[in-house]
Amino acid sequence: MMSIISRLRPPPFFVPSFRCPRHPLLLSRFSLHFSPTRLSNATHRDSVRFRGSGSSWRRPPRPDWLDSLDSKLIFYAIIAVNAGVYLTWTLAMQTYRTTGDSTLLRFMLDNFRVDMRNVTSGRVWTLLTSCFSHMEASHALFNGLTFYFMAPAVMQLLGNRHFLGLYFLGGISASLASLGWNHFYRRENVSSLGASGAIMATIALYSCAFPRNTFLIFFVIPCPAWVFLPGVLIYDGWRSFSDQRTKTDTPGHVGGLLSGIGYFLWRVALRR
Repeated sequence: MMSIISRLRPPPFFVPSFRCPRHPLLLSRFSLHFSPTRLSNATHRDSVRFRGSGSSWRRPPRPDWLDSLDSKLIFYAIIAVNAGVYLTWTLAMQTYRTTGDSTLLRFMLDNFRVDMRNVTSGRVWTLLTSCFSHMEASHALFNGLTFYFMAPAVMQLLGNRHFLGLYFLGGISASLASLGWNHFYRRENVSSLGASGAIMATIALYSCAFPRNTFLIFFVIPCPAWVFLPGVLIYDGWRSFSDQRTKTDTPGHVGGLLSGIGYFLWRVALRR
């Protein structure tokens, strides 16, 4: 991304610190596979037991239209939205580079990346829309592959509605963590975009639910989930404090991971 932008004469709406897409720091370099998990009995619907009359009758759960959909529809819809936003970024930059027309590029910068300028200008939706936004092909590909391997098992475990809740929670938490860390700790106005926060939340919940399952790093190195999750969390946390200026939004990663862990603990608490 920055190799393209740096060759252009920046229009007046560019923010000087526009340099920080949210790449999946570890997962973008690791090809992950997961050992099979028995999920046939993992999903459930909460029921209400009426007390006081000695009856054990349970009210049937209300049908949910999202959960009634084929999970593949939700799965491929998320991929399609991410792909569509990436193609729009590509078109916007190509149009600006060849014709000098910045209309579409201005729209994308204002609505599909999150930074303090956009949020304080009232465009709070960028906390979520940035989670479907990728400017670089490698960024979109790595996040897409990770989502492709991780999402189906978690969707089967949670159902469509709760999976979307987890995905949105992870993305928004990553955006807030990035904004807060860069504004209050680093004192910088850094723009961020990418699905890594939402994907990190998915990875965190999977690791909490199946800690004995194995990640195969580089298709070869086995790593149990209970080791992998704290390892990624510690590494991204250290990178956030180390003051290294990279294109990786490690505070966003930490926000996504913590939201996934928190979501898992909340679901466990509901069962008690």
